[in-house]
Amino acid sequence: MRSTVLAALAVAIGGTTFAAAPAELSVRDAGDGTVLTDARGMTLYRFDMDKEPGKSACVGDCAKAWPPLLAGPDAKPIQGWSLVVRDDGARQWAHDGKPLYRYALDSAPGDENGNRAVFNLWHVDFQPMATPPGITVHESLLGRVLADATGATLYVFDGDKPGRSLCNASCADDWTPLTAPAIANPLGDWSVVMRDDGTRQWAFKSRPLYVSASDLKPGKTSGDGRDNAWHAAVLRPLAKLPAGMTFQTSDLGQVVADNKGNTLYTLTESPNRQTVCDDACISANWRPMVAPAAGLRPGPGWSVVARPDGLLQWTYKTKPIFLYVGDKKPGDIRGDRFGNMSSGGLAPWEVLQPEL
Repeated sequence: MRSTVLAALAVAIGGTTFAAAPAELSVRDAGDGTVLTDARGMTLYRFDMDKEPGKSACVGDCAKAWPPLLAGPDAKPIQGWSLVVRDDGARQWAHDGKPLYRYALDSAPGDENGNRAVFNLWHVDFQPMATPPGITVHESLLGRVLADATGATLYVFDGDKPGRSLCNASCADDWTPLTAPAIANPLGDWSVVMRDDGTRQWAFKSRPLYVSASDLKPGKTSGDGRDNAWHAAVLRPLAKLPAGMTFQTSDLGQVVADNKGNTLYTLTESPNRQTVCDDACISANWRPMVAPAAGLRPGPGWSVVARPDGLLQWTYKTKPIFLYVGDKKPGDIRGDRFGNMSSGGLAPWEVLQPEL
């Protein structure tokens, strides 16, 4: 079974210690960093259109969909945290100068339905984990993994002991130890182990790290599961898919598909909450991804809605999911950008790709 290496809960957000954060805020461990939340654990977001310092651009109907995180009557600015006075006189918390919002369609802690919403203008307030020089975090088919400076996936070995590598001699020919410089010092979850040959090797949570000789390109994870003892250092695995769905390779990379490999698509909204594909257009070109039962929730973001025709349909991050009748074989993505709008090149139909 694949092991998952989870990052420890960070104690700092953007240089501001959590202990010094306002009472209305908290953090959630995301594995590869931390997500800023309100005191109830609901995800907080930033808005790309908030460009004028000390002012929120989300007012009126926008603020109904994206409620601002309001400050208490006695709240005062502290390092890293400031207060924005809204048009109605209410005071709103800002982090590093960016006003903070909830999303009305998030229903439970852990939901991130608003991430990259409204044509990628909204983003989760996320702080990446700190890594030593030469160690990075990369996306892979398994999720976000530790990687070296070239993007090569890092692995851990079940045969090692805490703080000691037992992969020596011929083992080290296939699994190259991640060398630590002479000046490297332990810090948090990061430590340095001495190998039998006297060289220094990086370890994460006391587990020595290696590069696999079988990974010929950055981002590959072909060493995962080797000999039932080697595992990619996964920090945040891909989101769990509902039964009846799988990942499929396409010209756009990995996409979410049904169990036959047919690409799934989401229907988003065009500007002014209008779609360029009406009911007749949808009926002629698209088939709903039918769900087996109401109330299912395999993971954050997934839900089931009842359609007017009585069918139950899967949604992801509140967006209904469809199959495109023009796709003829597994991996086809002919429906991507269907209904592309001439103004701004925005399209309401998009391939459903795996998210972390």
